[in-house]
Amino acid sequence: MVLRNLALALLHWEQNEEALGILRDGERVYPAYVDLIYLAGLAFWKQKCYQEALREGFRAAEKGEATLWFLSDPGSGSYKPAFLVGEVYREKAALNDTVTAYISSLSYNPYFLPALEKLVQMKLTPDTKEKVSDLLFQILDLREPAVKILMENFQNQ
Repeated sequence: MVLRNLALALLHWEQNEEALGILRDGERVYPAYVDLIYLAGLAFWKQKCYQEALREGFRAAEKGEATLWFLSDPGSGSYKPAFLVGEVYREKAALNDTVTAYISSLSYNPYFLPALEKLVQMKLTPDTKEKVSDLLFQILDLREPAVKILMENFQNQ
């Protein structure tokens, strides 16, 4: 937890290389602590090292949520790395992969509004928009006011 928090502080201060060093050292000692892998992906993304960010994002999602042995930030092994992968693909202008990653993030956590907000902002073809809309209606809880508003914005754009 100390290594995680130190790495978070370094990432906040844009000291990404230092954060990566701490995260790699921590992962050697605690290989099951998924937060360290997710944060390494975040550090690579901030440095625009997209292949490395994708590798770490996929690795964190594959590993899944941390065991009860670790105090973990919820989502570090599920919706957060999926969202990170979406952000990488968005910056690489890979539209289909971006949409897939954001939907994956929402399938892990249908209340994770940043992924839905990013989908609303995207310029999708009518065909793609209809398919995405159908998937979102299966995933999301439209009783949640913020979700309902974002879905209305998505449909009306």
